[in-house]
Amino acid sequence: MSLYIGRGDPSMYEDYIDFINYVFGYYHRPHDFITLMPRRCKAEYDPCPQTYFVVEDGKIKASVGAFDSEYDVCGERIKVRGIGNVSVHPYSQHKGYMIRLMNMIIEDMIKDGVDLSPLGGRRQRYGYFGYEQGCAGYSMSIDRDNFRYVYGGGRDNLPFSFRLRAEKVESGDKDRLDYIWKMNESQPVHCLRDRESLYDWLREWTATPWVFTDETGALRGYAVGKISELILDDDSLTPDAVWAMLEATGSYSLDLNIPLNKRAQREALMSAADGVSFHNGEMISVLNWKRVILAAMKLASTYQTLADGAFTVKIHGTAGDETLRIAVSGGIPSAMEYDGEPDAELDRLRAVSFFFGVYSPERDAMSAAVRSWLPLPVTLYSADSV
Repeated sequence: MSLYIGRGDPSMYEDYIDFINYVFGYYHRPHDFITLMPRRCKAEYDPCPQTYFVVEDGKIKASVGAFDSEYDVCGERIKVRGIGNVSVHPYSQHKGYMIRLMNMIIEDMIKDGVDLSPLGGRRQRYGYFGYEQGCAGYSMSIDRDNFRYVYGGGRDNLPFSFRLRAEKVESGDKDRLDYIWKMNESQPVHCLRDRESLYDWLREWTATPWVFTDETGALRGYAVGKISELILDDDSLTPDAVWAMLEATGSYSLDLNIPLNKRAQREALMSAADGVSFHNGEMISVLNWKRVILAAMKLASTYQTLADGAFTVKIHGTAGDETLRIAVSGGIPSAMEYDGEPDAELDRLRAVSFFFGVYSPERDAMSAAVRSWLPLPVTLYSADSV
């Protein structure tokens, strides 16, 4: 039997799409990955060299996608490689293929200088490879009756400020796609999205991109899905945008995912929201703790005042141990290597929870100043995930 384990090549494309559609359809429901994940699966984006395969006698038996992107976080560039489309043929289970591919991917990420790797999947299954739930954020649910109780009667009785209009963006809407691209680029944290493939980028997981216009026709922001990403030129317009989405979609209610750094959006919706929850988001593995922590602290300083304080920590990371002194002085954060005895010692999973998750027992033992910084923000929108 011939056996190949490694990255794919363009000649495998048709077999690859057939394979992942079959495997996910076998275990879950029928899938069409070209429609579900156009940016990751269309032929023009050449997904096979970004995917690791096990091939037996010329037939694909397992595959794992490892897709690169880059984030700008307050001027810090973070190299990201997202893991997805993890597939093993049902007749090839228990051969260790997924373990071999994941270990190969992790080895390559360390070699390639990747800073952060997100992944969607079972916590304990992928904890074995260094992934843990993080990306703490808020969910808010809101419906038409919430607006009626807070702002008055029917549509005509709502305040004049509720006159934003939500309009779908189509693939040929060049000016509006240009606007969305520029708005994303203006954010303190954003994925560096390719302008040419932006429409497919925004359509990941069958989402619909929207823009908001005011009574003069001016563009005031955009949304993706219902609503996984909301970017406005004035976050006080958040209720207006939500109402516009309810009207445009004909929905009775919407659930919003709001990252930690969008504090003004949460404040704007607080009176009208029916339910608010604080929860973990995507699983992440951190391979460069110093760089990721510093970037996240810089982002945190854009929406809250960081109390002065310092602590030292040794992290047993996937890419090796890192001992760091993390501090805030005069509101300015820093993270630097440290060669003394640390105040705390964490394995790679507990470190994700400590810095980026909703709960950490070790965090409870820290000083009030340090606890006030945490959790730190990791903003990963679904349009950028795998």
